[in-house]
Amino acid sequence: MKKRLGSAPLRASVSSLALAATWLLVAHPAAAQTAQPAAAAAADEGGQPIVTVTAERRTVNLQAAPVAASVASGVQLQQRGVYTVDQLQFISPSLTVTNYGDGEDFNIRGIGKSETNIQTPSGIVVYRDGVATFPGFFTTEPYFDIANIEILRGPQGTFAGQNASGGAIFVTENDPNFSGDHGSIEAGYGNYNDVRLRGVLNMPLGDTFAIRIAGNLEHEDSFFSVHGPFTGQPGRLQQANARISLLWQPTPALRMEFKNDYNYSDFGGILGSPIPTPAAPPYPTYASASNLFNVGNNVHNLAIADWDRSVLNIAYTFPDQVVLKSISGYQVGRSGLDYTLDGTAQLPADFFTVIGQENIYSEELNLLSPDTGHFRWILGGYFQSDTVRIPGTRAGFDISEEPLAGIDILLDYRTPKTTEAAFGQVTYDITDALQLVAGARYTHSTFQLDDTTSLLIAGFPAALFGLPPEVAHAKLNDDAVTGKIDLNWKINHDNFVYIYVANGHKPGGINTTPQPFGPGSTPVVPFRPEDLTTYEIGWKPTFFDGHLRAQLDGFYTTYQRFQLSYSNPSIAGNQSIIQNVPGQTTIGGVEAQAQGVFGDFSFQVSADYLHTQLGSSSMPLGGPFASENVSRNQQPYAPQWTFNVGAQYSFHLPNDQTLTPHVDYSYTSDQWASPFQGRDATVPVSTRLLEQYLFHLRPISLVNAQLTWVNGPVQISAYGTNILNYQYFYPSGTPGLRIAGAPAQYGVRISRSF
Repeated sequence: MKKRLGSAPLRASVSSLALAATWLLVAHPAAAQTAQPAAAAAADEGGQPIVTVTAERRTVNLQAAPVAASVASGVQLQQRGVYTVDQLQFISPSLTVTNYGDGEDFNIRGIGKSETNIQTPSGIVVYRDGVATFPGFFTTEPYFDIANIEILRGPQGTFAGQNASGGAIFVTENDPNFSGDHGSIEAGYGNYNDVRLRGVLNMPLGDTFAIRIAGNLEHEDSFFSVHGPFTGQPGRLQQANARISLLWQPTPALRMEFKNDYNYSDFGGILGSPIPTPAAPPYPTYASASNLFNVGNNVHNLAIADWDRSVLNIAYTFPDQVVLKSISGYQVGRSGLDYTLDGTAQLPADFFTVIGQENIYSEELNLLSPDTGHFRWILGGYFQSDTVRIPGTRAGFDISEEPLAGIDILLDYRTPKTTEAAFGQVTYDITDALQLVAGARYTHSTFQLDDTTSLLIAGFPAALFGLPPEVAHAKLNDDAVTGKIDLNWKINHDNFVYIYVANGHKPGGINTTPQPFGPGSTPVVPFRPEDLTTYEIGWKPTFFDGHLRAQLDGFYTTYQRFQLSYSNPSIAGNQSIIQNVPGQTTIGGVEAQAQGVFGDFSFQVSADYLHTQLGSSSMPLGGPFASENVSRNQQPYAPQWTFNVGAQYSFHLPNDQTLTPHVDYSYTSDQWASPFQGRDATVPVSTRLLEQYLFHLRPISLVNAQLTWVNGPVQISAYGTNILNYQYFYPSGTPGLRIAGAPAQYGVRISRSF
């Protein structure tokens, strides 16, 4: 059984956050304009900001970094209408984000995670200010007061961890600084009664201490028209976020920075609608996207989450310029969910409800050599403890449909996980133009499962009817070495070429599928670790004296024991399991990016082609058809093509005013939501056609636009996202349901910096 981390009513209040945000916005009208992030402050010969990456613990110019990456500053995120994590896929090649409402899954180059659950490790690691965040849940934190975001593609096993086999995402928030009192306020209003208030305040308190406060409040009505005897406010958003950052730098050698983020999200309830199934073939080639926002509902709806993250960064520089860094993180997330299992208003009502909490503590130590000379090195150690708890105090499922009418499932679930790692990297300049880099990481991890599944039949314990609780207990240990070797060639000032080989590893886990429904139930079984090897070559040219930059790469990845999560109809309730795919799964592709600045005109463009092929595997279907062969099928959530382009032009008006229109277009080709893709000739034609209908997702084409007027410290923007109102959806974590992508949204934002 897939364990989802959801929530029950959390008696949280946003009044204190609202009061704090109000104080933040009006209390300190400082005199200086908000400083830009350091990464965007300097420019090269072409007038473009110098773009850097810091994922390997040093600040390196992107044009001289041996990694495929997309980097966007906070200003660029705002220009392109990127405010939430699922919008990142529309500014980077090879990235897809699947929004399940209560969680989001990332895939880069077809590697990551295809289902929001607890027991499946993710192949993508998301960092905030150097700390790995929750894997899949508590991801709805909006992007505000952000310095930059780095999206790294390909295995990052040395620094980001062995699980970063597909890539990693690094979010860096703005730091406090000593450049004087400054800040900004922003208010916005849009359709669906979308009201937003944001503010930032930076205050130096002497020469060695500074404080920065940022806040966000938002209310938005539901996109949906809901009918049926439901309760709650499904789809309505109420969100409050607050951040306080403290910087103490008593000497040039010692820097200590503490950040605390508190986030509260209330979605009112997660709305899914049934994927329509026609009465008879022939079926269309993809599921219809019509009527996505006209849904039925007959349950109590609830979706609340709050999470807190504390990060302490300490850096000390010794007299010989060796740097010692410590990155400490503590995170706690509480979540709860009540939502429909069938997505209809038909009685009787089927629903899912569960509360859960996740606690993560992490510590990383780095020792870095001086960033000079022909030989440089980095050593590090890492520890993480991650525990998820779902207490078995409420019914996890209420099943009203025959033949299981009147059955409630109680889940009592706990998974402590630990990770210990040691890593290092050396860089040697063979010549002024040729460089060799080698890094490795040893990781020991543990995964413990304690899972008790029991039933209530008509409100009575099932043990009274001879069906005792089913208990799963297991502990896995995993040891692995991951790393990367690359050769870099700086041909000249304008051309950089790299070639590398890297490997990734995801540890195994436990399929939590106990079924206390009688004989023949699927047993609790582990799944094995998966390993991959990636070969990549890249070229980063610069043209027209820096006015045009490009990043091009090609890669090929081989996968062993690929962990594939899929809904298994042979298990009661069509629940999901994870199975290792035998044989060799392969992934290959090419990616291209370019950024241009030519006076008042600037643009960004990216594209990729991806070819994926599952290894040889037969997966159980249940019923009279024992299995279906998915060999050579396309990997789920791995579209063959993605394309993104954004452009803007600044018109200069009298009195130093500017008017800047900005337009973005994003295209994602069709993709599959399941390994079952209707290609096995041994399966009946009706089954194959139905698979193509249910699991084949049509292409997504989105257009965003923004018009910004700037007059000194005042900025007014009229914006629109998905302005053509293109309807698209993601399959829900509940089989047969779909989650709608956001419709057309438009509005106005007004901001002032001080």
